[in-house]
Amino acid sequence: MTSTISGIVTDNTGGIVPGANVSIKHNATGVAQESITNADGSFSFPNMNSGSYTVTVSLQGFKTVVVNNVVITAGSPASVRATLEVGGLTEQVTVTSSS
Repeated sequence: MTSTISGIVTDNTGGIVPGANVSIKHNATGVAQESITNADGSFSFPNMNSGSYTVTVSLQGFKTVVVNNVVITAGSPASVRATLEVGGLTEQVTVTSSS
């Protein structure tokens, strides 16, 4: 059974961020997928296997955001909201999530 991880990326003023790189990694298997936020600043990874994922969001000129422990179960999707702060890609903000 599968479900969806979706979300929106904003900056620290609440503005949407199109063109951000979003990657997700299944923590148990290490399988990763990548996407880019659309014009609405949103992203979606449909048909993902149940389990715990790490979501990483990055964009030139902003600190990288890492959201740990995004959990999906069959038929129960997860929603992620990532807020990018101005800074370098080498700087990282880690967010721990629980569903």
